[in-house]
Amino acid sequence: MATLSPTLRWCHPRTGLLALLAVTLLIMPIPPALGHSASTAYVTAAADGRAASLRLDLSVTDSASLVPMDINRDRQITWGELLDAQPALAAVLASNLQLSRGGKGCTYMSESLAMTEHNGEPYVRFNLAYACAARGALSLDYRLLFARDASHRALAQIRADGDTTAALLSPTHNHLNNHLNTAGNSAANGRSTLVNFWREGVAHILAGYDHLLFLLTLLLPCVLLRTKGGRWQPSPGIAPAVRQIVAVVTAFTLGHSITLALVILGYIPQPGPWIETAIALSIVLAALNNLTPLLPQPGWLLAAALGLLHGFGFAGALRDIGLEGGQLLLPLLGFNLGVESGQLLVVAIVLPLLLGLRRYPFYRTGVVAGGSCCAAVLGAIWMLQTLGILGPLAP
Repeated sequence: MATLSPTLRWCHPRTGLLALLAVTLLIMPIPPALGHSASTAYVTAAADGRAASLRLDLSVTDSASLVPMDINRDRQITWGELLDAQPALAAVLASNLQLSRGGKGCTYMSESLAMTEHNGEPYVRFNLAYACAARGALSLDYRLLFARDASHRALAQIRADGDTTAALLSPTHNHLNNHLNTAGNSAANGRSTLVNFWREGVAHILAGYDHLLFLLTLLLPCVLLRTKGGRWQPSPGIAPAVRQIVAVVTAFTLGHSITLALVILGYIPQPGPWIETAIALSIVLAALNNLTPLLPQPGWLLAAALGLLHGFGFAGALRDIGLEGGQLLLPLLGFNLGVESGQLLVVAIVLPLLLGLRRYPFYRTGVVAGGSCCAAVLGAIWMLQTLGILGPLAP
C-alpha cells in the first residue's frame, strides 16, 4: 500500500480533530477584512498670530459616513453631492475638531473644500479657518469617527511658534499639544512624539491581524528542527529554540524597518495597492513553508525577506503626514520600537507554550500543521479580497 508523504499525513483523519481545534482557535479573532485597510485621516494645524488654520484630509468613504450624501443611492459620491452636504459636514467637523491656544478655545470662522488622494484613494480636503489668542501653546482635540470606528486613526501635526509636533491620534489618545518653543519644551515635544508613535507601533502589531498571523506562522516552527526528509522534530534544548525565536523576531523587525525608512525618507517610491496582495501572499508562503520546504532556510532569513514587504504596510500613511527630513526620525524610531515591543509581548505570551508543547506529536500535527493550513487559507482569502475577486466575509 502506498504511504502518505509527511505533508499529507498531517491532514490524515486521525489528526483532523486536532487540526480543527487549531484552525478554530486561529480563526476566531480574525476579522473579515485585511488589517491595513483601516480608516486614516490626515490633520495639520498651524497658527500665525491670531489666525489659525486646520487642514483635514478625510477619505470620501469616511466623509459619506458622517452625513447622508449619496442622494441618488448609486454608491458614487459626486462633487455636487459633496457641496450639497457641506453645511452638514461643517457642523459635524466643528463639534468634533477643537483648536485652542493658550488654554482658550479658538473661534471657527469658515471652511472650503477640495479633492486630493492618499495611497490611491480619493480624499476630501477640508480647509478650516479659526481665530485664536495671539500667544500660547496650540492644542488640537480630535474626536471624529472614533465613536463608530475604533480602528480609525488620525495622523496629526501642529506647526506653531517655530516648532512641529506630530502624533497618531486614536480613541485613547485624541489630544495633541504644541508647547511653546523653548529648549525644555522642544525636548518635551520630542518625547511626546516618540511615545505617541511607540504606542501606535505596539497597537499596530497587536491589532494588525495580518502582521500578527504572519508572526505566529513564523514562530510555530521555531521550537522544532527540520530533518533532511522534511519532517519536524523537537528542538533538543530550550536555548537553541529561544535563539531561533529571537533571531526570527529581530529579522522581521529589521526587514519591516528598512522598507518603512526607505519609503518615508523618499528613497523608494510609495507603494501602491499591490502591496496588500503581496502581504497576503507572504502569509500563504510562510504557512506552506511550514508544511513542506519551499523557501530558503534558516527561518530568520525568511523572516527578514518577507518582513521587507510588511514594512510597506504603514509606510505610505506615515509619509503622507507631510513631515520632512529630521522631523521624520522620531516618528520612525518610535513606531519601530513600538513594533518590536509588541512582537516581544507576543513572544513572551506564546514562548512558554511553544517550548512546553514542542515534544508532543500533537504540536507538530495539530498546532503547526493545522495552524499553518488555517493561515494559508486565510492568507489566500485576503489575497482574493485585495484583488477584488472575493468580497469581505460576513461577520
